[in-house]
Amino acid sequence: MRPHRLELTAFGPFAGTEVLDLDELAASGLFLLHGETGAGKTTLLDALSFALYGSVPRSGHGGTRLRSDHAPETTQARVTLEVSCGGQRLRITRTPEWERPKLRGQGTRKVNATVLLERMRGGGWETVSTRIDESGAEIIRAMGMSAEQFAQVVLLPQGQFARFLQADADQRGDLLQRLFGTERFEQVEGWLAAERRRTDAALAAHRADLAALVARISQCAGIDPDQPPADTDEPWALALLAHARSAACSAREDARAADHAAGIARQQHEALVQRREQAARRRAAQAELAALERQAPTITQQRADLTAARRAAGVAPLLLQVEDAQRRLAEGEGAETQARAAAETELSGTPPMAEPADLDAALRVAADRVGILQGLRPLARQMADHDAAADAHAARAAGLLTELEQLAGERDRLPAALARLEHERAAVHAAVAEELTLTADVRSLGVALTDVRERDASLTAEAALRERLARAVDVEQGHRATWLDLRSRHLDGIAARLATQLEAGVACPVCGAEEHPRPATPAPADVNEAQVLAAEHAVDAAAADRSGCDRLLHGERLRVEGARARLAAAGHPGAVQDDLEALLCVAGNALADAQLLVGTRTDVESRLSALHGRADDLTARVARLSADHAGELRQSAARRAAADAARAELDEHLGGAPDLTAAELRAERRRTVLMQVTAAARAAAQAGETLRRIQGEASALAIQNGFSDLDQAAAACRDLAWCAETETRLSAHERALTRVQAAVLDLGADDLDPDNARDAETEAETSAASAESERTARQQRAGVLTQRAEDLAELAPQLVDATRALAPRLAAAQSLRDLAELTAGDGANTRKMPLAAYVLAARLEQVAQVASQRLLRMTDGRYTLIHTDESADGRKRRRGLGLRVRDAWTGQVRETNSLSGGETFLASLALALGLADVVTAEAGGARIEALFVDEGFGTLDEDTLEEVMTILDGLREGGRMVGVVSHVAELRQRIPTRVHVRKTRAGSTLAQLTG
Repeated sequence: MRPHRLELTAFGPFAGTEVLDLDELAASGLFLLHGETGAGKTTLLDALSFALYGSVPRSGHGGTRLRSDHAPETTQARVTLEVSCGGQRLRITRTPEWERPKLRGQGTRKVNATVLLERMRGGGWETVSTRIDESGAEIIRAMGMSAEQFAQVVLLPQGQFARFLQADADQRGDLLQRLFGTERFEQVEGWLAAERRRTDAALAAHRADLAALVARISQCAGIDPDQPPADTDEPWALALLAHARSAACSAREDARAADHAAGIARQQHEALVQRREQAARRRAAQAELAALERQAPTITQQRADLTAARRAAGVAPLLLQVEDAQRRLAEGEGAETQARAAAETELSGTPPMAEPADLDAALRVAADRVGILQGLRPLARQMADHDAAADAHAARAAGLLTELEQLAGERDRLPAALARLEHERAAVHAAVAEELTLTADVRSLGVALTDVRERDASLTAEAALRERLARAVDVEQGHRATWLDLRSRHLDGIAARLATQLEAGVACPVCGAEEHPRPATPAPADVNEAQVLAAEHAVDAAAADRSGCDRLLHGERLRVEGARARLAAAGHPGAVQDDLEALLCVAGNALADAQLLVGTRTDVESRLSALHGRADDLTARVARLSADHAGELRQSAARRAAADAARAELDEHLGGAPDLTAAELRAERRRTVLMQVTAAARAAAQAGETLRRIQGEASALAIQNGFSDLDQAAAACRDLAWCAETETRLSAHERALTRVQAAVLDLGADDLDPDNARDAETEAETSAASAESERTARQQRAGVLTQRAEDLAELAPQLVDATRALAPRLAAAQSLRDLAELTAGDGANTRKMPLAAYVLAARLEQVAQVASQRLLRMTDGRYTLIHTDESADGRKRRRGLGLRVRDAWTGQVRETNSLSGGETFLASLALALGLADVVTAEAGGARIEALFVDEGFGTLDEDTLEEVMTILDGLREGGRMVGVVSHVAELRQRIPTRVHVRKTRAGSTLAQLTG
């Protein structure tokens, strides 16, 4: 996770739009957010969390109070963050829920929160999602942590430093699982448990199948299924199969004998039934014959009607023609009436045309008028051609005039363009001389900048070496003081040992005195010679280190002096790197400008030559276009005069029409109306003649077919469907009558007594039923025994195979059960920890080891974080996630919540840094490239603060960005890259400071 750019508008105390360039701040690795209390330092971290997760650490939700009270009431709060995470670069824009003033009227309107998630693709941004839930899931997947976990590992907000340090096992386990991606181990546990359940279920199913086979075989063999035999092996099943096959063979023989007896009884019964059914059919045929004979009168009448309809079928087509001719006559007379009415309306003032001769004369006059007008069409085309040519000449004259004006304007602008090019050529000639001077200046400034950088680097190294020398002197003096103290105590110890040998009146072996008024007393802790020698060696080593620092310091001073001498010789004594870089930048830009201008020399010369040629060309083209314009005007005037003469001649023949086309339409319309009246009159007369002819033909044909007149023939007509239906009905009656008469003759007479026949049939039916029942029973028994033999033949091999397959299944199930118990923390697992908990415990142990290295430096070797496998609540799934702290001063291991406020800050910071290091080093974990620490530095003393700053400064080696939020004034001197948050009445603002 690496943030690049944060932009916020109307958010928290910031009324306007503020931009935080995190890439620029990350160039130095460590930067400081400082400002007055309440200015909005922590709000920047809130904006970072809000952009990613839609919530802030201090509230835990989006809320509506994120919008700035200083901003105008119509301005919507918005946060935009560009961040790299999950192998992609994202841009997230969020707005919180807020109350917007209504556009009309009083009051406010609720506006819901929004989000826009974009992904960098091919140099541009593509939209990923605009839904809050979908975007949140995608961001959490890319980040690899939730909002709470982000606050514990990356964003350490004010008042929440110790959450991970003092969290319980469940909370700590959830965070570690998301950061290290250990879900796969829980999936392995789940898979093994599921496989164990599946294997156990399969084994139980196999056993159930085996028991079911035994039960089915017992049931097939007629054995009690509740008491199966103890030895269910192959001989038992095959013995049952042999017995079943023998019983089935005997039963099939019995079934065949019963089937023969039942066939004889069935034949006797069927013969009696057939005799009784024949008598019943004879009685039914006699009744049907009587019914058919009663229908004879109706059949005779229908046959007569059918004969008349067949005779009228020849007249029917002419009857249809008569109806059609009558309809056509009515339509023709109506059309003639309408045509004459239209002619009277169209030809008002024309004499009536009742006779055909009058219609013909009027039609000829109208046709002659149309021919005269059509003869004037060439004259009209000539007039149109003259008008079009005149317009074309006028248009070309206008176009030539426009082009002439444009060329004249361009010709008038050429002198100014020539003057500008002459000025450019003069500037190019001056740049040629300036290029040589600027090249020498850039080279000189580059050499001076190299000397300044060497001087500044040596000065920085000199200052560091001076501090190192001071520390080396302090160390040497400390070791020397220790050595002197040990040597003094060693001499005192020797004196004390000599004092134990003194006796009153005996001369002292050192001074020879016989009196010993103040003999030396033994020291509480004696010092031996080896300790004195070790301290002396330490003094020598510290002296050598001090001497080395002194030599290095002398070398850096020589380099500083050399650089200063070169700068003075070059005319830059006391130069500052930023000033030289600015001068070099200005000189370089000027040189680039001069080189660019010199490069245009050939282009300027060619453009100047081309511009002179263009001036000559424009003068010639203006003269030519002026002559062409005058000629086009003369042609247009001549064509316009010819068109006017043709128009005057044409007007004499139009008869008041606006043009020739209108006159032609009027004449053609008159001729058309007359033609329509003539055609309608002729069609009506022809329809009358056709009707009279068809009526005569139809009457003659009706008399010929036996009818008295045409009306009688029309009454006898029937449609084809009626004729077909009647003929079918008559044929069916005739066939039925013939069939019934034949049936009565075929059945003949019978002297059968119904009562005796019924008794004999009943007795035969009883005998047949008894024989059939016996046959069915024996066949069923044979089928059951045969099916039993077939079932046993199928089940016996299955029982043998299932028994043989049980042993390997039992072995595989036991192996899988042992492995599942091991990963679940049961069985042979001596630690009683599941696989996922074991992996998380190992990760936490790594985090504790890395964090302890920093915590030891921060606390001067006092505190160490200890990982423990104990579980506070005794649950095995969260065992191995405990943290304790060891106090080297007391040698005791205690709970983390027993630390003081400042100690808790140091332990939490060391743990957060260690967690980030281990997660980043883990191949499948989330990469954490940023860390933000909010306050807590005010609780540290000067020495501890120095150690913490050294550790934070060392994080830059891995490219990590570390942001510190604090109002401690001393930090502004230690951290040169800063973001100053200024508080005003109108809202807070940001200022990025570097150097």
